[in-house]
Amino acid sequence: MLAAKRAALAAHASQEDVGWMLGMPQEQFAMAFGDEWFIEEGRPAGVVDGHPLLDG
Repeated sequence: MLAAKRAALAAHASQEDVGWMLGMPQEQFAMAFGDEWFIEEGRPAGVVDGHPLLDG
């Protein structure tokens, strides 16, 4: 997943705010962007399996 993130950033390398991210060493990049957490508004707290649109 990190390789895909780095590739996506590289596709937008002309953007002013991307260069510093691409210049990060791999280990720092992994620490900064390796984990993603999302909170879906309206979902009950905790881990919930399923998809809100497909599972009702």
